[in-house]
Amino acid sequence: MQTVASLAERLEMSPEQAVEKLRYMLFSVDGVDSVISDEEIDILIDVDDDPAVADRYREARLKEIE
Repeated sequence: MQTVASLAERLEMSPEQAVEKLRYMLFSVDGVDSVISDEEIDILIDVDDDPAVADRYREARLKEIE
């Protein structure tokens, strides 16, 4: 199972930055040692490639909530 910290090692971000990004995109993450879902993994990889993905994903989630 993948944790935030183990994925962040492969990406160009610290584990703390990865947690902040996930929380910004409205995911519930306890900390860097949290196990993350396949969706969260895919999103973090996309955000690593294109930081604007975080804003688009957050907007979509906010619209779903409303």
